Amino acid sequence: MKDDSDLMIARLDGFLEALAAIDGATRERVFSAFTMDVDQDDIASSLKQFFGDDAFLGVSTINQIIEWDSYLERELAQITLNDLIGKGAGVGSSQLDERKRDVAFRIMDMISFASEQQQPKCLFDVKARFGSANVETKFFALHLGTRYLVLQFSGSEYLAPD
Repeated sequence: MKDDSDLMIARLDGFLEALAAIDGATRERVFSAFTMDVDQDDIASSLKQFFGDDAFLGVSTINQIIEWDSYLERELAQITLNDLIGKGAGVGSSQLDERKRDVAFRIMDMISFASEQQQPKCLFDVKARFGSANVETKFFALHLGTRYLVLQFSGSEYLAPD
């Protein structure tokens, strides 16, 4: 049911928001999940339509990934828990890497439940400038037929160079 999917997306959004909070500097980072309608033109048009001309400042790269699941899980493990409080508390590198993989797995699990009714066709990996502060943002948009499931990660320290 769409209601179950929307509930899981809301749960995923809350989980991502909590990750941003424990990952330090919460005012400088936004992690979120939401859905938006598919624009007939392309993902950039859909994002611009969703956020409006003033907020969405432009795309620097778009990559379409067909075999998206392992790609996205790897990317999520790299993006999350980069400034974890535990680093200063003596958490070892291998323990932190394991925790990052666990978090990525949980996110992927929630995505799976959220997209049960409509298998994703592909993933768009989008880097863009966003908001009044012109913040670099990474969007992962899963194409689910008539809508996208979008994960947003704002904060330039999370974005690997091209």
